[in-house]
Amino acid sequence: MQIFLPFLASALITLKLIPIIINKSNKLNLFVGHKKLVKKKLKTIRLGGIAISIGVLLTFSISLIFLKDQDQIFNLISILLGALSFFILGIIDDFLELGAIQRLLIECLIAFLLVHYNFEINGLMISPNKNLFFIEMPHVLNYILPILWIVGFTNAINWIDGIDGLAGGVTIILSTHLALISFGLQNYPLTILLSCLIGSCISFLVFNKYPSKIIMGDGGSHFIGFLISTLSMLIFSDTNQLNSSNNQNILYLTTEMIVIFLPILEMLQVIIFRILNKFPIIYGDRRHLHYRLIDLGNSEKKACIIILTIYVFFSGISLLPFSKVIAFVYFFALIPLFMRKITLIKN
Repeated sequence: MQIFLPFLASALITLKLIPIIINKSNKLNLFVGHKKLVKKKLKTIRLGGIAISIGVLLTFSISLIFLKDQDQIFNLISILLGALSFFILGIIDDFLELGAIQRLLIECLIAFLLVHYNFEINGLMISPNKNLFFIEMPHVLNYILPILWIVGFTNAINWIDGIDGLAGGVTIILSTHLALISFGLQNYPLTILLSCLIGSCISFLVFNKYPSKIIMGDGGSHFIGFLISTLSMLIFSDTNQLNSSNNQNILYLTTEMIVIFLPILEMLQVIIFRILNKFPIIYGDRRHLHYRLIDLGNSEKKACIIILTIYVFFSGISLLPFSKVIAFVYFFALIPLFMRKITLIKN
């Protein structure tokens, strides 16, 4: 009940806000150019991120009142402030289309401020069971690694927001994955925050599924990317259980992280292709997986479901060492359900 109520509240707030945003946007002509490379209207409402962020921030801020762990509260408030900052940056970019370098520098600055106060990483532990191979990080990388992760992951989420339903669907899958793990680790504050994000994105998909009435825009993708990247660092590190002898934060690269890396891998393959073909890294093309699936003859809706099925599959694989029962549900209930949906969609 402690987790369900924030989930429900966030979902209801977002569900109520989106029609208001759509209505006001139509009346005030708050449209911006569509950045998708698919056949769509030239103008669209890119303000869905407002409803998502309000649903999450409002609901979880109320939940903070009931938390007693002061260290945990400080971490979570830092994350919420960082997410709000990334959201504002994204909204500005939606309307003014900031230069890529300018936007990246601001993202790095915000990430640096967060890392400086409690999110630096002192070492990596590479092992499915957390005791195999330890890499002590050079001091300069204590900051650079988490900053690159936050900024890189945020932009990866932004890049996959190319077709209706994809970014929202991926967010639900990744957030559910992290919520299951944090719940198993009895980290209930993080589980509650993730449940707020899940509820908000489920309501958003009601209006964002193909054909969409609204998209999340850079404001939404920046907000979501920041939240998932920072929460994943908390869940897979000793940030809240510092080693008393050397005061180190250790990031565990375990099997459970596999699915979290998928957006980064998708972004890297696009960047490598552009570099090899001597295109600018920020060059807009159809190398993204969703565009390639569409170019192969799949509809936008079918391409979205195919990619979400891939994410569910890798989430199930990632969860095998953590819980065989949950993995069983993924492979014998969720994946067959997604596969059936793919077969029913006509191109």
